[in-house]
Amino acid sequence: GQGCVDPTGSKVAGDWECRCVPPRTGANGRPATCELDECSMVCAECAQKPGDVHVCNAAGQECHDPNTAEWSTGDWRCVCDTADGAGAQVGGVATCEQDECGVAVNSMVCQSPAGGAQMCVDPDTKTKHDWECRCKPPYTGPAGSRGAATCGMDECSVDYSCD
Repeated sequence: GQGCVDPTGSKVAGDWECRCVPPRTGANGRPATCELDECSMVCAECAQKPGDVHVCNAAGQECHDPNTAEWSTGDWRCVCDTADGAGAQVGGVATCEQDECGVAVNSMVCQSPAGGAQMCVDPDTKTKHDWECRCKPPYTGPAGSRGAATCGMDECSVDYSCD
């Protein structure tokens, strides 16, 4: 990660210094203080390979390198944007999960039309835009994909007795 440089060659004794070898960065010295932020550098062991797009950014995620010491490699991770849910993955793209019914707007769509006869259901928290409104028992009817369900109640199927 470092290389020795003698800026004046043999003309001046003792003026050598260590410098960080790219992609590492840092302060020159004896030794140099080098860092390797795997999220911002282009290198073989980093999140961004030569000629490629940063793998986290390409997936709409953020990259975090918890330890930028030059000897600490392979610990970078992709983290889901909070709007996309929760999740993180060391060394690769994260699987983001979000219960879309936890988003107030979606829950309100299901609650408002039928005065509590509907509920919001997200059948797959890893898939976006698949939430739906479903009828709460004893109400029945077709679910509404990203919208209100059509709910009704057969009063004869409830515990009413004609006897």
